[in-house]
Amino acid sequence: MEFYIRRFADPDERIDQDALTSSMLNLGGMTISYEIRRPGRRWSTHVRPHVKTEWCRMRHVGVVLTETMHYLLDDGREFEVGPMTLHEVPPGHDAGGVG
Repeated sequence: MEFYIRRFADPDERIDQDALTSSMLNLGGMTISYEIRRPGRRWSTHVRPHVKTEWCRMRHVGVVLTETMHYLLDDGREFEVGPMTLHEVPPGHDAGGVG
């Protein structure tokens, strides 16, 4: 069995925006990111103008480490994910930090 060791300090791609720093690693057809979001960051405010879609069209699987994230799905459902929680979010959502 093969193994992989990758460090977010040496990412394949890095995004530095006013409200987000994201370090991304590509592994086995997946992109895995470590993100630092600043207060007030929301997908619909900070990303929608660039991608020009109504909702985020990516499926996300992740762990929230320290903040609480609020999600709004395109079917009207809403939920929050708190610290140290694994979650999966389907395509068709908006998201932002709480607090």
